Amino acid sequence: MTENVKVKDLKLGPIRRENLTGEMLALARFTFDRIGKHCQPTFEQWELMFLRDMHPERELILWTRMAYAFQQYSEMHPDADSEGVQKDLLSLSFGVPPKTKRQRELETLYLAVTKEDGWRAIEMYSE
Repeated sequence: MTENVKVKDLKLGPIRRENLTGEMLALARFTFDRIGKHCQPTFEQWELMFLRDMHPERELILWTRMAYAFQQYSEMHPDADSEGVQKDLLSLSFGVPPKTKRQRELETLYLAVTKEDGWRAIEMYSE
């Protein structure tokens, strides 16, 4: 049974871990630089989102895919509405089927992200 919850009733979960592993931290930095900075004002707030998550590795994989798709789409369409692109990517990550041409293009980019892309992102941001 599905239960609808009002956004105003949502509360932040507890912080579940002290820090992210080196690989997770690298992906958090990669995703923040590409898409996260449009969602949270600071990297620390972005990182805190993953520290609260029960499965940060899964969440980071989704955000890595969205970051690559956002970056590629923005390069192909420099005049695109960034906020609209982000909303479309979030919808796709929730499993909402694409309805518009942009959403279909974003889905193609999102689904094309490979494990190797993730490793490349980790290498770029590893300390």
